[in-house]
Amino acid sequence: MRGFKKKELLTSTDLAKLFQKSSRTIRRWRDRGILTKNKIGGGYFYRWDDIQSILRELKDKRYK
Repeated sequence: MRGFKKKELLTSTDLAKLFQKSSRTIRRWRDRGILTKNKIGGGYFYRWDDIQSILRELKDKRYK
């Protein structure tokens, strides 16, 4: 995650850049419940701590 500035809340665009995925993929992950969303106003935001948890889970699964 080098080069990624840590923020408390991330947008879908932030996540797309972080994971190097399309905004459509991020939307699918959100709709499937993979990402925990927070709706504020008209947009969805994601807590940095939640994203770190997901990354740890993925890392653990990869090395088992």
